[in-house]
Amino acid sequence: MEIALTLVIIMVTALIAWGLFLRYRTLSRHAEVPENLKLIFEGAVTFSDRTALKRKMGKKAPWFPESSGTTPSVRCCSKGISQPCVPGGKEFTGYSQREWQTDTWKALHFQLKDPHLFRYEFKKTSIAEYPGFYAQAYGDLNCDGKESIFRRSGQIRGGKLEPGLSIEKVQDE
Repeated sequence: MEIALTLVIIMVTALIAWGLFLRYRTLSRHAEVPENLKLIFEGAVTFSDRTALKRKMGKKAPWFPESSGTTPSVRCCSKGISQPCVPGGKEFTGYSQREWQTDTWKALHFQLKDPHLFRYEFKKTSIAEYPGFYAQAYGDLNCDGKESIFRRSGQIRGGKLEPGLSIEKVQDE
């Protein structure tokens, strides 16, 4: 009886530990998103600050750079397993560093040089008739074709940038 009770306790403890392990693994894999969206967001703020100065001098200028495609173009999956996308890499998830050399990414002063699990996009848009943008991160961490999407936004109101206060989870896989 004592052996059976000991086995039950060990199994319950193992199940709890396994659940916690999976949860923390997912959280650690999402860790790159806040920093990268912050960098894209800061690039958009800098761009809009320069635009505000140009507009004060009477020049016409866009508030934000044009929208980008999702970068990198390759998914960070290989053979059904999440693998880091590698800038300049030769593996299946490797891609050309030139994908970060578009006018949009240059204007935002953003590029990834290290392996990463998410792909990024900048969308110039109007939010309630005000110029705005979304910086988005897409990641398929279990390679099932369903992506987690995280977003940070901002918009111009009264000649000033109003930031989205936090990163919002748009979709979870």
